[in-house]
Amino acid sequence: MNDINVDCPKKGRELYKRYSQFYFNKFNRRRYVNGALYTKLFTCCSNVIVPEIGRSIELHIHNLDDDSISILSIYKEQDNKHPFFHELNNLSSKLSQFVGNTCRKKLNDKGKMILIGYGKTKSKGKIVQYKISRENDDIRKIQDRILHLGEKYYQEIGLLYLIENIRQKSKEINDQYDFVTSIVQSTNLINSAHIDIGDATESIATWTELKYDFHRNWFFILPNTSIDKKKGTAIQLSHGVTIKWDGRKIFHCSSIGQIDYNNCVLGTYFGTKK
Repeated sequence: MNDINVDCPKKGRELYKRYSQFYFNKFNRRRYVNGALYTKLFTCCSNVIVPEIGRSIELHIHNLDDDSISILSIYKEQDNKHPFFHELNNLSSKLSQFVGNTCRKKLNDKGKMILIGYGKTKSKGKIVQYKISRENDDIRKIQDRILHLGEKYYQEIGLLYLIENIRQKSKEINDQYDFVTSIVQSTNLINSAHIDIGDATESIATWTELKYDFHRNWFFILPNTSIDKKKGTAIQLSHGVTIKWDGRKIFHCSSIGQIDYNNCVLGTYFGTKK
């Protein structure tokens, strides 16, 4: 992937200022930006990244929490109708009938998150198949197609090394399942900044829409980071954007200023849990 010098693109800055509306919530003592909850207060994201179609971006992110440097990769696909995206949206339509939701409602997070594949039980720490995958043949079939297409797609866009790392960790933790142990799909997610201490590897996710490039006010936010000493990073999301980051170290969240219920914005995460 290409290294580029990111000096907050003018277009991105204008978009972010237009959509950002801050207010203080006395109940949880956190600030919202388009619905995303920040654990640390600051007035603006200095770095707003707008992915360009067909271009790979590699960013060196300074994590302000532990003073470490992480590499974050971004890619925006040219083909809106890529078979991989079709299956991700197809999964969403199948999951819409289920009421299960792992969204952190106690933190005022909004939207829906559903897990499929494998994960550990909280009580015994045993690897089990999530109930939705275990009890639904259609979900398992879509899951298998997504894994196959996802592995191929991520190799195409230069993330083969991460796929191999995920596969290795998957086999160490669970020999029943190849490539990943879990898939998490979110719908219209507005959540609080958090780290995923249960992840065994770096994270990879692809965002899609039911209507291509319909929703403009949609961001993936890394509030406790800096690029070239400019604090706060926001990446504009759209149909076909893929991001690789280390969710174990970097606080991250998703933000949507106004949800259009005629459209759904989806984020599909692939990874391995400890």
